[in-house]
Amino acid sequence: TIIIMSASRSNSLLKLGGASMAGLFTIAYIVIKNKIAKLPKDVTWFSPLWQDFLDHYDAEWDTLQAKLKKKGQDYTNIKVDSSQTMGPGAVTNVHICGDRSYPVLLLLPGYRGTSTMWSGYIEELVTHYCVVTLDYPFDVGRSTPGHEKTPIMDRHGRKFTKFTYNDKSVEGIMAWMREVLKKVEI
Repeated sequence: TIIIMSASRSNSLLKLGGASMAGLFTIAYIVIKNKIAKLPKDVTWFSPLWQDFLDHYDAEWDTLQAKLKKKGQDYTNIKVDSSQTMGPGAVTNVHICGDRSYPVLLLLPGYRGTSTMWSGYIEELVTHYCVVTLDYPFDVGRSTPGHEKTPIMDRHGRKFTKFTYNDKSVEGIMAWMREVLKKVEI
């Protein structure tokens, strides 16, 4: 049995077995940074701006991993090839925390959120669940969507990454989740 929780932009409550957890929304670092500063000329997936965002992302997971290790809890980070459902070159970043023999709790980020939005809750949740969280390949985070290697230029001279088609329909996302969970043996 897999329990799935997803956060949204609203502050609505998510119900889980009679308990309530406040819906979460985090504004991605990249969005905040772009509103403060002028958009740089290079906003490709692998640009310095993205690398800065990913450095903060990694620091959040490194902190959680150290806390889990201190409590004797397992932590695994897996990169899963998602090219069958999300296009050539797509990779899904998956975090598995806690004992794999426990019931699985799949935590999905909200729109424009990453798996780090759950990091403040995982330390407690692993006492009852094998917590699995991931980043969507078509959103911010450590997952990467299918993309072409050569960046494209817009009319203002900015470089962007050209992404291949990603099916963001409910059926497409469910197919992607099944593909990922099967590959990480959940």
